[in-house]
Amino acid sequence: MIRGGKQFKRMLNELEKSQWYSSQELKELQKEKLKIIIRHAFNNVPYYNRLFRKLNISPSDIKDIEDLKKLPLISKRDVQVNPEDFLAVNVNKNFIRTAFTSGTMGSPLKIYWDVHSINFENAMLRRQYRWAGFSDKARKVILRSTLAVNADIKDPPFGRNDFFQRSLIMSAY
Repeated sequence: MIRGGKQFKRMLNELEKSQWYSSQELKELQKEKLKIIIRHAFNNVPYYNRLFRKLNISPSDIKDIEDLKKLPLISKRDVQVNPEDFLAVNVNKNFIRTAFTSGTMGSPLKIYWDVHSINFENAMLRRQYRWAGFSDKARKVILRSTLAVNADIKDPPFGRNDFFQRSLIMSAY
């Protein structure tokens, strides 16, 4: 479902079409996507709903990238204090994947991936592989800044095979 389903194919198709957009077309697409995500955050993410109300602004006040200045930057600490505040209430919790950053700056950060974000990441990667001339069936090694195996594992192997991606996933750490 994640690597070949309708949502993945739709996202990949949209990415492959948009790579040929003019600068103006890309700006318009970004504005549309920004409006969608701001509206979603306000309606479904507790942290952003409270923030918008506290600042007395509505999603319609954020029309383009420049309007993001109306929102304060959030820190890693903001997310660490209550990561569930950043989890959308309209997401099916059965399809949420939890991950942690490596914590190289002192403390790991708990993050959530839903099916949509996993599909989008996979679609972006597939497009990048195609740019590099790799076929969809090519075997590969993926080096990431996340842990590929449980942090408690002290002996090799420090990577894992992903049958579906035909990949060996390794951690940069």
